[in-house]
Amino acid sequence: MGPHFWNTDRVTIRGKGFRYRVGGGWRNFKKPGTSWRKINTAISGDRSVIDLPAQARFGKMSQDPSEILFDSGFSMKRYHDEKNGDHPEPATEVQLQVHTAHNVEGQIEESAPSQVIYRNAWDGADLRLGIWHGLSARIEKVVEVHSIPRGGGQFVEYSFTVRMKRPELQKTITTGRKRWKPKPSDAAKTLTGSAVFVADGDSDLRGFVIKTPVCWWYKDGEIVRRNVQLKAELQPDGETILVTKYIPRKWIREALRDGSFLRTDATFQPDADPEVNSLDFWTQRSITNQTWTQLSTGNGNGASASQTRGYIRMRSMTSSNKYDLLNRCNQFFDTSSLTGIADSGTMKVRMSSKTDPSSHFTSDLGLFGSTSTSVTAPVIGDFQLAQTTQFATSIAYGSVSTSVYNVFTLNASGLAAVDTSGLSKYVTALSTYDLGGSTPTWASNINHNFRQWQAEQGTSYAPELEVTTVAPTNTPAALLL
Repeated sequence: MGPHFWNTDRVTIRGKGFRYRVGGGWRNFKKPGTSWRKINTAISGDRSVIDLPAQARFGKMSQDPSEILFDSGFSMKRYHDEKNGDHPEPATEVQLQVHTAHNVEGQIEESAPSQVIYRNAWDGADLRLGIWHGLSARIEKVVEVHSIPRGGGQFVEYSFTVRMKRPELQKTITTGRKRWKPKPSDAAKTLTGSAVFVADGDSDLRGFVIKTPVCWWYKDGEIVRRNVQLKAELQPDGETILVTKYIPRKWIREALRDGSFLRTDATFQPDADPEVNSLDFWTQRSITNQTWTQLSTGNGNGASASQTRGYIRMRSMTSSNKYDLLNRCNQFFDTSSLTGIADSGTMKVRMSSKTDPSSHFTSDLGLFGSTSTSVTAPVIGDFQLAQTTQFATSIAYGSVSTSVYNVFTLNASGLAAVDTSGLSKYVTALSTYDLGGSTPTWASNINHNFRQWQAEQGTSYAPELEVTTVAPTNTPAALLL
C-alpha cells in the first residue's frame, strides 16, 4: 500500500563513475513538515505503528476494524516522474475489516514483533496483520491455513472489506490498463492473477492495493505459487468494497501433503576491533614448567581482540615433559537476526601460516564451543571456557590451507550452538592434543602452530559462519489475502 520509500548509497567504482544501490540499513521515510526518519516496523503494545510512511492501529479482536492513514511527505513516483519528491498527495484514510469465523484476540509474539497474530480466527487458519519490510514498508494481511477447512465445496472463501474515509471522493478500481468506476448496483468484478489498486478519487498514488491474488506454500525449500480468483464488489454505502478470495481445496491438500517450512540462508562475520556486536580473539596460557595436563586444563592468563592474526599453538620446553605455552582462537558471531532451527552450516577460517618442525607434535585443526559470556571484548578467563565437544570433523594438518578458507561442516553439536537470540561461539584449537585430546610425546623446544587471520585483516580474511535455518511450522499453506 502506498508509494515506495528508500535512500540509496553512492558507490565509487575504480575511482571513476558511480553506482547506486538500495541501502538496506538506510530505508527512511518523511512526513509532512518533518525531516527524514528511519523506518521501524515494530508494533507497540496498543497494536499501533507510526514509524513508516503510514500510521496504523490494528484491531484488538480479529473482527474489529483496523485504521490506516497514509500521510507521507514524500512521493517516490513524483520524484521519478516530475523530479519533485516533496509534493505529496493528500492524506488518505482506509479502514480494513476481516470477516473471520471466530472473533479472537490478537497477540504480538516475540518471534514476530511486526505482526499481530489472531490464532484460529477460522477453523484451522490464523490471521496475521502487520508490517512487511522489503524495499518499502508495507501493511499486509495474511491468512495461514494449517488444516483442511470443513465443508465439501470446491473452494474455501475468505473475505474482507476496505472503506475509504473520504466519502466525497469516488472510488476507482484499476486492473492493468482497464479502469472500473463501480456503482453499488454493479455486479461483483471477478479477477484472476491481477493486482487491484483502489484509488482515492482519480489519484494514482493514494489508495490501497489488493495484492495479486495468490496462495503459496513451500515444497523442498522452494516456494510454490498459484493464482486464485478474486471478486470485488462496491457496497450500497458507495464507500466500502467487499473483497472475496476463492482458494481451491485441492491446493490446500497439496500444501499439507508437501509440508511447509521457512528456509533462510545467512552469512556472518565477527566485528573488527573495536568489536560492537560480535568478536574474534585469541586466548593463551603461558606459564613455565607445566605438565601437558596442567597447561591444557589450567586457567588462561592472556587474550587479545585487536591483532590481525591469532595463534593456535603449543610449545615445549627443554626440560623433560614440560610445556610453557598454549593458544586457542575464538570467533563469536552475532546470529540474533536468524529465526528457526539451524539445519546445516559451515564455519570457515583462513590461516596465514602453519609450522610443524617435528613429527612429534603434528596436530589436526579442530572446532569446539565456548561458554564465554564476552560480547565485545575478551577476558583472560575465556581460555578455560572452551568446551571439549568437537563441533565438526577436524581438518588434518596436511590439509590445512594457508591460501584459501578452511571449511568446517558443522555437526549436530555445532548446529545446536547456533544461537538465534545472541552470539554463536566457536573455538579453533589443536584437536589432537588440546581440549580432551591425547597427551603429546614430548620433544625438546618445539613450537607447533597455525596462525589464523582475524577480522582486523579485512572481510576477505575474517572468519565466517554460514547457516541455513529451517523453521518447522504448523501453517503448511500460507494464503495471501
